[in-house]
Amino acid sequence: MTAAAQKELDPFWGWEEVALFCGAILPSIGGAMVMARLGGRIAPVALGSGAGRQLSFQFWVYAFLVSALFLIVSYRYKEPFWRSLGFQFPFRRAWLCLLVGPVLAVLTSALGAALRAPPVTSPIQGMITGRASFIAVVTFVSVLGPLVEEMVFRGFLLPVVRKSLGSIAAILITAAAFALLHGSQNQWSWQNLMIIGLAGVVFGVARLNLSSTLAAAVIHGAYNLTFFAGFVFVGK
Repeated sequence: MTAAAQKELDPFWGWEEVALFCGAILPSIGGAMVMARLGGRIAPVALGSGAGRQLSFQFWVYAFLVSALFLIVSYRYKEPFWRSLGFQFPFRRAWLCLLVGPVLAVLTSALGAALRAPPVTSPIQGMITGRASFIAVVTFVSVLGPLVEEMVFRGFLLPVVRKSLGSIAAILITAAAFALLHGSQNQWSWQNLMIIGLAGVVFGVARLNLSSTLAAAVIHGAYNLTFFAGFVFVGK
């Protein structure tokens, strides 16, 4: 790792900021519930129920969490937001990241079959009711979700853990936290959590080796998009 890359991975924030961000999670969820309900009243056809309301809620959760992260990292220290969290473009081996995601999805699916992971009912198909909802779901699955999740886990949390405990611990701890985030929607089965954790390990390795959170987000997005295609077109 070059000296420049090493410097990029040394955060100017620490565990105090991590605690502040964790404290913003529940208020963000509460605020998102209020905004989603308000949106349902303003636009009952599009946002009043079903996919529209779910996507609206998720959007506001992301919006509030990113706003909190901006205040904690950028506003507080007067530093550039995206660059501080490792979003550099272009980054090395961008084309390879686009290929890693689908390969990772296929390999983890095979691992899930070998481990006899219990099937999980995906909410994706039920959320697609037309062209507009299809575009919205694709955007969330392949762009917005990976972008925000990598921003939090690999852009914000990983450098702090790495500074305290080292690279291997940082990769494993953030991967475990990432898996736990998806625990409820995967019925807390150890097989599914292991698979998601392994994907998180790959995202963390990409973040460190390529010195770019965006690289991890690209792999994550391609990984999600591959599963999305399977859910929609294969009918899993």
